[in-house]
Amino acid sequence: MKTHWPFGGFFLKLSDEKNGTHEYEDYLKECEEEKQLPEEELEFHCSKDPKKMTMQESQEEIGKFLRWNKMTPEERRAELEAQKAATCDTEQAAGDMPCAIEPESAPDTPQGAVLDEAVDAPPGVDSVPGDVSGDAPESAADTVLDNVPDATEGYVPDAIGALKAPEKEAVNATAQGVIAPETTTAETLMQQGAEPTRQAAEPEAEAEGISSLQTPEPAEPQEKCCTVQEAEEVPEVEVVPTEAIVPLGQIGGDAPAEKERWAYASELIGDAFQHWGNGRVLLDMGTGRGKNEFIIKKLVSWLVDEMLKKMAIVGRVLYLCPLNTLHAEMLQRRTEAAIAEVDGEPAEIAMTCDAFYENMLEVRTYQNIETKYRNDPASLKKYLAGFKYIVADECHYFTDFSSYGINTYLSLEVLQKAEADHVVIYMSATGEETYKLLEETSKTPEDRIYKLPQDYQHIKQKYFYSRENLVMMLKSLPEDEKAVIFVSSGEDLLKMKEIFGDTAAYYCSENNPKYGKMFNKLTDCIKDRELQKRYLFTTKAFGIGTEIKDRTVKHLYIDQWKPTDIIQSTGRKRSLDVDDTCTVYFRDYDADWYYGDLKKFKAIVIEELKPAVAYLAGAEAFEVFRNSGTPDSINNKIRKCKIMEFDDAKGEYRVNPLGVRQLKRELELLNEMLETSYKQVFTKYAPVLAEETVPYCFDSVVDWINAHLNQPMLKEEMYESIMALKVFKEYKGRPMGQDALNCKLQIYGVKIISDKMRKRGEYYQKTFWKLTRI
Repeated sequence: MKTHWPFGGFFLKLSDEKNGTHEYEDYLKECEEEKQLPEEELEFHCSKDPKKMTMQESQEEIGKFLRWNKMTPEERRAELEAQKAATCDTEQAAGDMPCAIEPESAPDTPQGAVLDEAVDAPPGVDSVPGDVSGDAPESAADTVLDNVPDATEGYVPDAIGALKAPEKEAVNATAQGVIAPETTTAETLMQQGAEPTRQAAEPEAEAEGISSLQTPEPAEPQEKCCTVQEAEEVPEVEVVPTEAIVPLGQIGGDAPAEKERWAYASELIGDAFQHWGNGRVLLDMGTGRGKNEFIIKKLVSWLVDEMLKKMAIVGRVLYLCPLNTLHAEMLQRRTEAAIAEVDGEPAEIAMTCDAFYENMLEVRTYQNIETKYRNDPASLKKYLAGFKYIVADECHYFTDFSSYGINTYLSLEVLQKAEADHVVIYMSATGEETYKLLEETSKTPEDRIYKLPQDYQHIKQKYFYSRENLVMMLKSLPEDEKAVIFVSSGEDLLKMKEIFGDTAAYYCSENNPKYGKMFNKLTDCIKDRELQKRYLFTTKAFGIGTEIKDRTVKHLYIDQWKPTDIIQSTGRKRSLDVDDTCTVYFRDYDADWYYGDLKKFKAIVIEELKPAVAYLAGAEAFEVFRNSGTPDSINNKIRKCKIMEFDDAKGEYRVNPLGVRQLKRELELLNEMLETSYKQVFTKYAPVLAEETVPYCFDSVVDWINAHLNQPMLKEEMYESIMALKVFKEYKGRPMGQDALNCKLQIYGVKIISDKMRKRGEYYQKTFWKLTRI
């Protein structure tokens, strides 16, 4: 099979100029023999023979081509008419002028060239409204609860992440017609009694069917400029064996990586993506499995190659993510991939390649789509028409983020409707609950579900730790080793800053209204994927999508209770090689039972649910809730409820049905933890992480036990000796009794037994303690 060079073999031309060869000319001849594509009125045609172009002319021609593909058919027709008129005027003027020398051959007439200014511009090939950059970081919901993890993060509208200008929205074709959307998850939940507003209009009325043309097969020749040519030879496809495609029923499991045949997404999927039709695709793959690498280096790279080979855009990619950190990460990866494609070539070539990738892959946040859908659905419909593929990265956003977001159901509704005329790719390492949501409305074909388990080979050891020991553990780490500590709230960050000061960096979402401006910017915490300080304390805002590639990061401490959060945070460390390992520490809420954190979380969830559940139950139930306290207290409860708000424009309350569902799920988990044990539930939902995870034991305690085993000591003396180790802390200054100490000593395999001195003398009737093996 003939080699298909990237960028249509464009860089063979550079090689020919350097080495005096003719490989580029031969390659073009071979491609011409293969193609036999029909001439169409509105297709782009080079202004002259590419083989005779200089480097500058080639770059200008590429710029013309990119602008041409942003034009609507009407704009292209007008442009051609203007070119023909200009050509006629030129020929008429030339005919009236005497000429002593006849040219050897008539110059090529530009048939489809755009007479715009030449594109020698920087990579930002698209215009954006006002002074807003299309790839500027967006106000996203880097959200975690506050008092609970980082509350109310992410309610700032996406000003910076505004949609791009109309000329980019019409890259492939203009939107035509309105589809009749299928029932979405939000609609299903509303039918079950969880509707966003009591008198809300049908979602279709708000946004008449989010429709998008996926580079359609046109009825008229003038629209074929954006289509895949049928005459093209079908490429050879790597066939994925059926055993590598995992049915949905198996989603959520883990397995040791060494037992797998496929290590990364690109290997598992092969070339099958080139033949995906409209509809849903699931990439249920663990962290570090190359999901984003597949999108950029396989899908987008292929689309760029096809564009240059066919001189027509066959599809563009809209990539959606939930956090500012991930937005910035994807922009960086996109640029890196473009530069890597032309490694070693001149800077102008790298800039041109970057422009291709920027044009082909657009990065937005879910919040941006939600704002547009709620306020200008017609504009969103037109915008989505410019894409064939929509990537829903970190799609557990629709479950985990819904407990503190009012609009998550809107973006899910958009995506479910878009499945009718797009390839919608849902990706997550913890997306099991989202996949269940999707399955409730329509089934996903088994041959479009791709699964790879978590890969934890880089984790050398796993421990459970007690929160009271965190500071001591961190201060005892080797000086040349770094640590990332995931905490539950901005308040925790403040406490850690008082202890560690400038030796650490501290990060939470900039959108957090209470703590967002108190701590470091992300770039002060991590640069080029390496930590800038010895310690990084962060909330959940850093725990999704961001990569750490730093050999000196040897420790991850995770103070989070939800299994999905724990799995995501564990995946932030990416191994550079087999020697790049780390140790992970999970907080043991069973050991910290006296803090009552799980009970606190449960109380918060219940209070969040009350107003929303009462409202959805009907007018009578909501009236009972409104009369259950003073006006100020009721208003305060509703104000604190992040899944419900009063819509001033409609004069009624609005509820996120996904938020109600998620809070009920969290309440079930917390009840299960309190009724059984935290570690038992942790093992149930994160079995591979829980496997071989042992309690962390201090060497100082082990040595002390060995020195005092089976030796009776006065109760007061033993207690004082134990507390001198500074490992076990008194809760609120209250001394611990024998039972409390035994709970802490259990992980060391010993317990205290007590007795009284029966013989008369100095210690008569005194209580003695003695350590014995369990």
